[in-house]
Amino acid sequence: MAARGRKPLPPEVHVARGTVQPSRDLHEMVQVPEGEVIPPEGLPATALAIWDDLAPQCFAAGTLRPADSYAFGQLCVMLAELQRAWSDPQMEAAPAAYVGQMRLLAEGFGVAGIKSRVVGRGTNAKDGGGPTRKFGSNGRR
Repeated sequence: MAARGRKPLPPEVHVARGTVQPSRDLHEMVQVPEGEVIPPEGLPATALAIWDDLAPQCFAAGTLRPADSYAFGQLCVMLAELQRAWSDPQMEAAPAAYVGQMRLLAEGFGVAGIKSRVVGRGTNAKDGGGPTRKFGSNGRR
């Protein structure tokens, strides 16, 4: 039988909102080591160039941590392979498996997909960060 009710929010969301309750949240939090993210050894030169381009952006956005370096390295290798495939006039199209896996990894790191275009929850990019719904707070007291 499935659990009823809403799924609980992750502890990171409670920390960001300032609604942390030690009895509920702190036992679930995993401490992620902080520090500089360095590329894994053996990364090809083309993938390393992509790493140097994308890693600072992802690190600043908070989507890249030291524990993610191998997965991010895999994304960089896939992007390099896709660039090589697209620049090759002999190849009709890039392998679909590469494109799908690259897109999955890129969305996870906020490089591509909907996650990369989200301005912020509850803000409107057109108005410079105002509420998204003009009458969204009506009925709440």
